[in-house]
Amino acid sequence: MKGLEKLEIRDISDYTENVFLIDWLTFTAHGCTVDQLKTMLGFGPDIPWEDSVKFRNGYPLQTYWNGITFSYGAEQEKYYKDPSKARSDMGICVNFSGKGCRAFESYGMGNWVKLLAELFTLRDTGFREKKGTLYSYNVTRIDLAYDDHIGLLDIYAVRQHIEDRAYTSPAKYSEIHWSDNQDNDIQGITCQVGSNKSDIKIRIYDKAAERGFKDRHWVRVELQLRDDRASSAALELIKNNSIGMTVSGILRNYLMFRCPTPDTNKSRWPVALWWEYILENMEKIKLWVSPGEAYNFDNTVYWFYKQYGQVLVVLDKLHDPFFVTDKAKQLYAVSDLAPKYKKYLADLEPRHNNFDVIPSAPVPWEGVQIGMDDLL
Repeated sequence: MKGLEKLEIRDISDYTENVFLIDWLTFTAHGCTVDQLKTMLGFGPDIPWEDSVKFRNGYPLQTYWNGITFSYGAEQEKYYKDPSKARSDMGICVNFSGKGCRAFESYGMGNWVKLLAELFTLRDTGFREKKGTLYSYNVTRIDLAYDDHIGLLDIYAVRQHIEDRAYTSPAKYSEIHWSDNQDNDIQGITCQVGSNKSDIKIRIYDKAAERGFKDRHWVRVELQLRDDRASSAALELIKNNSIGMTVSGILRNYLMFRCPTPDTNKSRWPVALWWEYILENMEKIKLWVSPGEAYNFDNTVYWFYKQYGQVLVVLDKLHDPFFVTDKAKQLYAVSDLAPKYKKYLADLEPRHNNFDVIPSAPVPWEGVQIGMDDLL
């Protein structure tokens, strides 16, 4: 694939600028097995996949791990009460949730460019879906996320424009959600254009509030694309060689915030300067980051302290400070750790010599005090 090698994968530690990432991918595959797909995706033999017989989206068999699911077996009559409902045309459905995307980046091939290129083939006449070959793929959902870390996008401006209907969109549905994080006294806003059943849904929300960050700006623009929209977007990502141009192009056709005028035709209202600036910023970004599971590590530690912090306070009062870690080491050697924790250790240990494992970004539990008073 000429030109694809120019795209690079970047690390989450570069989050001092605005970036893109892929946060969901679903595709169906025909003419191959689950094991062949695992190999194509770059997963080694040490991944502890689990199997279950449970119907999901019409498939009776599931193989899953860490947010990645292979659904298959729709052609096997023995799993149906009515054997006539078995279908031979469904193939295998491969689903990466947001967590699964990070796992693919850490434990699989990890290169979205190569994966999307594998789903399409280059012909003299341009890009076409693979037909009549060993693998035939169809992308049915892809979520593209743009993260603003430098303060360009004001979530309150987005909310106000949606409340005032000061935007144009083919979508007839929009909504605004308010959420309160009582633990951190943070209020978050989520603005949505497009219904949950539509082929295109856009969500703009305060990611910092969702993660519990008080002292940083992090607003996400998330495009959820399904069926033909998803296939077209995946194809455009390869053709444009730029995720920024692809996302900006979709938004220009689907959501434009505008400044009201007396004109009754909203499409003639001028585009809000702040939104135009955001779209121009997107167009300058060709790369997407591939943060891997390090992306989830700070949230994992935060969850641990919120879940067991009070127990740790008691143990700290009753025992010496090393009691908990000594007990943990008695239960688990490094060789006994699950793959994702081995990955955390391999990635973080060379860079950090103390317990402050992620000093490059504010951590969500920073400033939170857990003391004996919390136990009363």
